[in-house]
Amino acid sequence: MLFLTAHAAASSPNGTVDHLSVHPIFGSELTVADGWADVIVRAGTPAGVPAGGGGLWAVSGSALTAPVAFDALRAPQVVPAHSFLGGIDVVLADAHGARIATGSARTETRTAPSLLIWSTVTSLGLDLRGSEIEGRRDRGVDLKLRIGWVERDPRTGAALAPDSAAVYAAVDVVLLRAEDLAALHGGPLAALTTWVLGGGTLAVVPGARDLTDTPLVAMVGGAIRHTTGTDERPAGFRGGNLRDDALGAVASYGLGEVYLLDFDPLWFDHDAESYARVRELVARGFRRRSLPAFAHAPEGRDPNAAVVRALDPNQGHGRALALAALVLTAYAVLAGPVVHLRARRRRRPLAPLAQVPLLSAGAFALIVVIGVVSKGIAGRARHLTFVESGAGLSRGTGVAYRSFFAGRTTRLAVPSLSPGGRLALVDRHDGAALDGPHGLAPSSLTLRPWRTVVVQEVGFTYELGGGVTIRRLPDGRLIVRNATGRALRDAILADGPSATYLGSIESGAAATFSEGRALRRDFEDPRRDLPQAIEEPQWALRLASYYLGAAIGGDEGERVRATWQLAEGVAAGSDFWSAEGPVLIAELEGPSSTTHDGGLRLESDRVLLRVVGEGGAP
Repeated sequence: MLFLTAHAAASSPNGTVDHLSVHPIFGSELTVADGWADVIVRAGTPAGVPAGGGGLWAVSGSALTAPVAFDALRAPQVVPAHSFLGGIDVVLADAHGARIATGSARTETRTAPSLLIWSTVTSLGLDLRGSEIEGRRDRGVDLKLRIGWVERDPRTGAALAPDSAAVYAAVDVVLLRAEDLAALHGGPLAALTTWVLGGGTLAVVPGARDLTDTPLVAMVGGAIRHTTGTDERPAGFRGGNLRDDALGAVASYGLGEVYLLDFDPLWFDHDAESYARVRELVARGFRRRSLPAFAHAPEGRDPNAAVVRALDPNQGHGRALALAALVLTAYAVLAGPVVHLRARRRRRPLAPLAQVPLLSAGAFALIVVIGVVSKGIAGRARHLTFVESGAGLSRGTGVAYRSFFAGRTTRLAVPSLSPGGRLALVDRHDGAALDGPHGLAPSSLTLRPWRTVVVQEVGFTYELGGGVTIRRLPDGRLIVRNATGRALRDAILADGPSATYLGSIESGAAATFSEGRALRRDFEDPRRDLPQAIEEPQWALRLASYYLGAAIGGDEGERVRATWQLAEGVAAGSDFWSAEGPVLIAELEGPSSTTHDGGLRLESDRVLLRVVGEGGAP
């Protein structure tokens, strides 16, 4: 921020300084203090904006977003912003980099039920804001309803919506009309559907008509028709994966749900029953917040440092250190007793003065060679991706960590894994960097020699081929079919109070629950009597790699413990072993679909997979 201000003063002393109006894209209540929180920017005096265009930057802490170009700021502009410690500053500059105006917005994080209304012409939000929502009273949770709205561009009428699912982090339920969903295209549509896929709740007011809009049909799994009521079955919506519900009809989509409401809460006239049903809808969405394990990974941080250690080549030099220790030991022996005893026998007491420096230089050179060989000169990258998906789905969501290492100073352009991905440096103290929706700018990510930089990416989708099917056989047993195109290594299937270790399941193969090795519930039961579990019963559903490895035992248990220890910080606070259905966890094993990242050779690409629920082809 100071750099931009100083640069503007030096380059354009006569530049027009104007006022910017900046506020979070969903309003002040639906924000996050540390994460992606896009903002809407308006110019206080459009005449002050130069015709030559320029750019908008969002500044928070040491992070700068990639500039957003503009022609004339006469309409609201959505600017990607990465909030750090609750503050976002926006800088408007002309084509020459001279500052024209600045504005700021504050963000905050309060864990509370939230409803995003895709309209600003309804009184629903004003009437329900602050309502008490039924939910689990965990520590730090406020059950007062928070409300947000989606604004529209006054020129085109299009919704001002984000193009990344990461911006929906504070939202539990999105409420909109079917025609508003049909009007979405490109990035905003992909962002909304990715958010639902990862555990969000989408409530659609369809009206009394058949629905053939592609986004909705794709999410519910087929064409939707409106049926009139009969004596046996009331009026409602049929088709795809829809099932009847007290609120209308509902279909699962990944870890999320899509509702077709049989009432219109966006209409001006409301009654107590409509309010109660909306509160029930929000309560359901709020309960689903604990179902995704990786969606709430700490932004730009690695709480227990396990991920950074796994991705840092500097952490794996045990053999090199041992060899260097042997060299130093040999040097100490030679430069000490050996050289001096030899000099005494030959009656040349001054000989060590010439021999010891030579031995020192040789030992030093050998240690340098060992260090260079162990670290390597060629740059390389490593990936560690945590993916979760509903059973039977071909795509999943999650969080990816990507490390970059080079033997010399290198500047990189780091592309996103998908168009909606958002990138942030895990170590913000390694210099200022651009957090951009389309990847870090080439000049922003500089690798210093033999230092590792780790980047976190959220808001993307991960392709899983045909997915992982989990079905219950007529006799009640669960069967798992792997159609991901890669082997499932160290697969563990939990079903209520029971769990089994299935080992490896090759692509195209299947395994039943009974074929695995039944596990003792050591990874859950011993914790039920701990103070945390007594105070918070859901604590026993969280991931604990130590108990998980102990339940399996042997070398396999140690390997599983080491693998899933990487996920503990990422999945902190979630109901990892969901009570809503079976859960399968495994590591995807097989060749990676890419060989390079940012121009560096991809050394390893690990993917840890979590599949929840039942579904998929029989």
